[in-house]
Amino acid sequence: VPGNGERTVFAVGTRRLRGNNAVHFVAHDRDRDALVARGVYKHHPEIWDLQPSPTSDALVATLYNPSSPSQNHGGAVWRVPGDGEDTSGSKALESVAPFPETNGAARCVRWRVGVGVDPSAPATGGTLAVADEKTLRLFQLDASSNAAMAIAATSDSFGDEAPGAPVAGAWDPHTTTSFAIVSGTHSALHRDDGVCVYDTRTMRVSVVIPNPPSSRRAGCRFADVEFDPRRPNKAFTAGDDGLARAWDLRKPTDPTSVFAGHEHWVRRVCANPVYDLLVTASADGTARLWRHGETCDTREDDEERKTNGSNGNESKTKMDDDDVGPVETYGAPGGTSVCGVAWSFADPWSFASLEGDGA
Repeated sequence: VPGNGERTVFAVGTRRLRGNNAVHFVAHDRDRDALVARGVYKHHPEIWDLQPSPTSDALVATLYNPSSPSQNHGGAVWRVPGDGEDTSGSKALESVAPFPETNGAARCVRWRVGVGVDPSAPATGGTLAVADEKTLRLFQLDASSNAAMAIAATSDSFGDEAPGAPVAGAWDPHTTTSFAIVSGTHSALHRDDGVCVYDTRTMRVSVVIPNPPSSRRAGCRFADVEFDPRRPNKAFTAGDDGLARAWDLRKPTDPTSVFAGHEHWVRRVCANPVYDLLVTASADGTARLWRHGETCDTREDDEERKTNGSNGNESKTKMDDDDVGPVETYGAPGGTSVCGVAWSFADPWSFASLEGDGA
């Protein structure tokens, strides 16, 4: 929860088929070095995606299963009642404004972060991106007393043959005009399982990170995308082939680094906001920590050396030529699938992982 200031708090949404779902806020108690319940609030439909506001710990956006015979998923921004520290589970989140006109499944909602977002400004709204089965939409939220949600922009349709809603997305924190989505084949774009970066001024694709041929031949896709919060033009992906990758968006034909070590799908990738560290979540039952700065800069450094008359070989390290191995592994291989990871915004040395059994 970025808007919580100096306290480390994580938000988790449940996905129970029979309802009675909730949003849980979990805090890190540094004195006991333990996670403790901070607040539990009712949210009856299954939650398919959740993201807290970057400027307020009182606002959270969710996407959820249809509550009617319609096939269109619902979505809304909610306000956490009171001081956000009620663990009884008897209170419900308070609706601020719904997302209008979702088409089919919608499983990716992201608040705009980075350039142009002042964490210290009054939290009266924000810009959100929602990707559903047909389009990418931008919404402008007014969370003041006259709460309203307006559609600010809409992309062209992904096409009738698109295999489903995008499974992940991310704002580029270095610009106000780039949003990346991960999904299957977009028939309108003629791309196989890649990451499409949209220019939100035109709502058209400006950059495509292609699914590597080896991954595509194995029937694997990307599962997540994350921009490097410290360096522009850098992005990371997680894939069903058990690999995470680093990319230079100026030349995205091949990854600049491959992070190899997981034994099953890599479901999430998350970059540290302060240090050159990356954490991944995998279906192999582990979360893994990686260093990424040196290898991400390999191509750029090589080009600089060539410009200066060097052949670019004398300064290379072993990591430039080989796959990058993990610094640390958390959990036991073969255990319960790890489905989520997130860094603390208050303590850059702390991150949380979420297992499929709710732990």
